[in-house]
Amino acid sequence: MEGQRILVATDLSSQAVPAARWAHDAGRRLGLPVVVVHVIELDMAEWLADRADFAISEAELIEAHRRVEDWYHVATGIRPSRVDARVGGFVTEMQSAARAHDAAMLVMNRTGKSRVTQVLVGSRVQHLASRPPCPLVVVHPAHDSLGEEGPIIAATDFSPAGRAAGRFGAQIALRLGARFELINAVRVPHFPALGTIDGLRLAQVTEFAEASLTRELEMVLRDLPGVDGHAISRQGDPVDVLIEHDTQHQGRLLVLGQTGYMLKLAELLGSVARGVIHHLPGTVCIVPPVRPDSAGDADELAA
Repeated sequence: MEGQRILVATDLSSQAVPAARWAHDAGRRLGLPVVVVHVIELDMAEWLADRADFAISEAELIEAHRRVEDWYHVATGIRPSRVDARVGGFVTEMQSAARAHDAAMLVMNRTGKSRVTQVLVGSRVQHLASRPPCPLVVVHPAHDSLGEEGPIIAATDFSPAGRAAGRFGAQIALRLGARFELINAVRVPHFPALGTIDGLRLAQVTEFAEASLTRELEMVLRDLPGVDGHAISRQGDPVDVLIEHDTQHQGRLLVLGQTGYMLKLAELLGSVARGVIHHLPGTVCIVPPVRPDSAGDADELAA
């Protein structure tokens, strides 16, 4: 796994406390320091219209650092490795912070917006999930640690993004000594002009998916031989399948990939990752597309 630090984003509210606790627990288990990031947002419309003629002073930034550090200490009982308080737009600054701190993962709490508002205008979490600068962990308030039981679940559609999710999930499972489940949701083909798909074609689709899933798991186990890996194939809509499986098996972390393609369309129409975040059955991790130069980093976390 790339990166040297765990970043946790906070708005200093009580809603962000589970994210801080999850980041602290993950940092302790994975041996990574935690950096707390707070973005002081200025409304850009007001700024551009010159309705707000002020700047954040150095003294105010220092005070902001102190307040952020104190908030994290109250939330977790310890001081963070570092605090980063910055001014600007949230998504842009979080992406910049992830690069600046060489983030192994970025941890956030789930949105406080209603589901209707999320659908109409989105949320900060959803915007970042569409273009994650590093693995993005969205913490469910009832799952504020990696826990002691339950599997690490990774979803794959056999794409590069799915393989990245599988590899990352397996790395975490190996480090925790947890069961690893690689799951694929088999979409049943629908051809309105041909009528209902017959049993033979359905069997062919299922067999192909199961064979592909087995091969993908074998590739993961070849790179990370200590992983207790299992292949899970289910029929149905991917979002429904993942939510149901994660809920039934009480996953410690559900890992999904993000293709990085057609981001504007994904924001408008949705994606599997956004659909899962929207319902959030448990704590979820969205893994960004794999860069060409990172293909050989599969076992860094396990080292």
